[in-house]
Amino acid sequence: MEDVAELLAVLFICIILHVMQYKSQSLDAAKQMRSKRSHRFFTELNARRRARRKMLLGILPKPRRSPVVWARERSTEWWQETVLGRFTEIDWLENFRMKKSTFFYIVSELQPLLEHQKTKFRDPVSVEKRVAIALWRFATNLEYRSIGQRFGVSRTTVYRCVRDVCLAITRVLKPKFLSHPTEADFKRASEGFREICGLPMCAGAVDCTHIPIIGPEENHADYYNAQGWHSVVLQGIVDHRGRFWDVSVGHPGNTHDSHALRMSSMWQKASSGTLFPRHSEELCGCTLSYMIAGDSGYPLKPWLMRPYSDREELTAPQRDFNARLGRAHAVAEGAFGRLKGRWRCLLKRNDCQLHILSSLLRACCILHNICEASEDCFFQDWLESDKAEDFPQPVCQAQDWGEEEESEPIRTALCQYISLGLGEGGGV
Repeated sequence: MEDVAELLAVLFICIILHVMQYKSQSLDAAKQMRSKRSHRFFTELNARRRARRKMLLGILPKPRRSPVVWARERSTEWWQETVLGRFTEIDWLENFRMKKSTFFYIVSELQPLLEHQKTKFRDPVSVEKRVAIALWRFATNLEYRSIGQRFGVSRTTVYRCVRDVCLAITRVLKPKFLSHPTEADFKRASEGFREICGLPMCAGAVDCTHIPIIGPEENHADYYNAQGWHSVVLQGIVDHRGRFWDVSVGHPGNTHDSHALRMSSMWQKASSGTLFPRHSEELCGCTLSYMIAGDSGYPLKPWLMRPYSDREELTAPQRDFNARLGRAHAVAEGAFGRLKGRWRCLLKRNDCQLHILSSLLRACCILHNICEASEDCFFQDWLESDKAEDFPQPVCQAQDWGEEEESEPIRTALCQYISLGLGEGGGV
């Protein structure tokens, strides 16, 4: 019985302690709740008092300040003092790929379009400097950041200069330096090619080159060429002096030369009979109109000559024809060599967006024509650097195009003309 009494006593004590602990916790919780309510009440009360005080005193909210346009001051000493002040004619040629006089001619032509009004915060970059920045990019293909550090401008400014100058060159200078030839131009070109290769009625030479790019996200595989790198195709037609009179840009790198030709405006003009003026010569019983010299990658057309295939045994006149046509086509090859030698952005992998790149390619061809017309020096080591690049050009394989019946007689007449010794100049 005593054990039972002790057990009941212990149990009673535990119950009392538990009840006391519960009451204590409840009191603490209630105290915390009252404290929170009191804090919230006084916080809201103070906020209402402050608002009432501001209203009574007539205090209005402080107006928000406009954001400040901040621009870091950059050094322009190199451009102002070194380039404009101390560059020699050789320095201009080495760095900008043109004479100083040619540079300022381009500036004067582009100034009305590129000149901007002064802003509230700082003067815009001068037209001279914008053109120089773009030319430096064309000549070196350096990153925008590196060019910006040299000229004392931001990376974004360099990008905008390149974009705007490319568009301005195309808009302002293309009609003057890269336009469809006149009838007199075609006559001069035909006479020039006759002196070069001895073939009559040749008014131009066509060729293509691949420009290295960073593969785009969309249609990535289309730009992967036969040599294993990403590129776009630049097609150009030149006169006897190696000046471009037609360019087609932006075709994906896996495009065959002949398909690039078919997608160009020149093909449409030739197909509709509007490419050349209506002028012809009678030659060995055949009527010849103006034509363009191509290589074996192109189809044979009345207006486009290609060499005989070396997969079959050729006659002496056919071999002579191939050699002479090759001399004419070499004018286009030489023009592309000088184009890329001047503007190294066409040799190295270009990181421009594709729509900017198309504008850049046209601008480079126009600038090439301006430099050639101005007789600006072209240094041989610029060509050597072209050969040393890591992007070998894809070889365009000859294709059987099923020649048109009207095309072969023209080529045969040219062979007969050569065999009779009637060709002037361009002897082999």
